[in-house]
Amino acid sequence: MTDIQSYPSFDSVQAEPFEALVAAYFQANGFITSSNKWFWSKDNRKRQRGYRDVDVLAISGSETRIVSVVVNLDDKIRHNRSRLLQHDMLAELETYFRLVEKFLRETPDYSWIVDRHHRSVLRVLAYKNGQLRPDVEDALEKSHIEPLPGRTVIQVLKEKVSEYGVRGIKSNNPTVKLVELMAEHSEKEGRVREKRGHNTN
Repeated sequence: MTDIQSYPSFDSVQAEPFEALVAAYFQANGFITSSNKWFWSKDNRKRQRGYRDVDVLAISGSETRIVSVVVNLDDKIRHNRSRLLQHDMLAELETYFRLVEKFLRETPDYSWIVDRHHRSVLRVLAYKNGQLRPDVEDALEKSHIEPLPGRTVIQVLKEKVSEYGVRGIKSNNPTVKLVELMAEHSEKEGRVREKRGHNTN
């Protein structure tokens, strides 16, 4: 077997709910997404081989987003006990994106997705929990990795879902349905608080 899989792969079921939210976030922003594509790879630099997966791949017009999704930011990049940034974790994250791009580039049916001559290809780290400290943000920027916090994902999704509701756009996506319920609940709580405020005045 070569050092990287070079043929198309199937999407897999999203086992992590936050991945579904991230995919819906990009869909709400005009992207078509693919999730959990497994591919075989061998990293000659570290003499490691095995299967990896593309958490979320988002495509729109001339833009491509390769998204690594994690619940806790510390699982991808953090400080050691001496409060120094663990650059080995950052290197591993860079390796992940490099191998994903290589898989897409060397698969003929996918190569156009990462054609940097005609497309904007960005790397995104979506995280649900964690504090993005300045040195971590700087390190990600230098590695051309864009952070996407969970609060942004949820907030934008709620706004988009509310907008779609006003326009009469429906969806059977279970993740979107959950966000609809969250948005409706927030609106009801807001009206109750507003009513209580008027009553106290």
